[in-house]
Amino acid sequence: MIGGPSDTVDHRSSLDSSLRLLDYEFTFDENRQQVLNLKFNKEPVVYTDEFVDGQEMALAALTYTLTGFIPELYGITYQIGEVPGNGKVYTAEQYRPLIGSDILVYLPNGSTSTLLIGVERIIRQDMSTDPGVVLSELMKGPSAYDRSDAYPAMPAGITYEDVDDIYIAGDMMVVNLDNAVDAKMMAVTQENEFTMIFSIANTLTNFEGIRSVQFLVEGERVEYLGEGWICLIDPIIKNPGIIRY
Repeated sequence: MIGGPSDTVDHRSSLDSSLRLLDYEFTFDENRQQVLNLKFNKEPVVYTDEFVDGQEMALAALTYTLTGFIPELYGITYQIGEVPGNGKVYTAEQYRPLIGSDILVYLPNGSTSTLLIGVERIIRQDMSTDPGVVLSELMKGPSAYDRSDAYPAMPAGITYEDVDDIYIAGDMMVVNLDNAVDAKMMAVTQENEFTMIFSIANTLTNFEGIRSVQFLVEGERVEYLGEGWICLIDPIIKNPGIIRY
């Protein structure tokens, strides 16, 4: 899967469905490396709001797919109809930073459930080990491409902007929250608090070597968020018993 200027993408068709391959020809460049020239009926383009440059992303998808599938293929060129192309050779190496990685976040299974389900996200490969990016993805909630029984894990009003910092300390992930979270948690039900805390804990303990998550508010340990029910003085460990497979 190819990523783009945004951090994440969903599994979807990459190219405009009206694009047609009219012809193709294998050639060699000046270094005797094999190149595939593609003749299209129109400019290849990706139609999705997530990508700033839909044409460049289409070429990235084509290049990485074909060079990975055809042995010894160095790159591709393309042209529209009988009009000669620009001669540029597109190679997999130039698009390598755009290759995505799978991450798993846990969202509530239904609007009134304390069970969690794993939901895949595709993020840029160079960001897949960044806990802040992963937590941000979780806090965005379900996307249009998730299963229909996936619901937001965060209570209304709580977003990634409420996270002052997130970092690793030994085998523990530390999530430092802004003090505004206390006020926002006042009206939250016990069930909502439970799914919020354990969706975060279960997601972040997916990182290799992480056994628990310590919640802080303004850098200090607290017993509860707002007038909550879950004691947060000690780190929260993964709760696999509430994950629905």
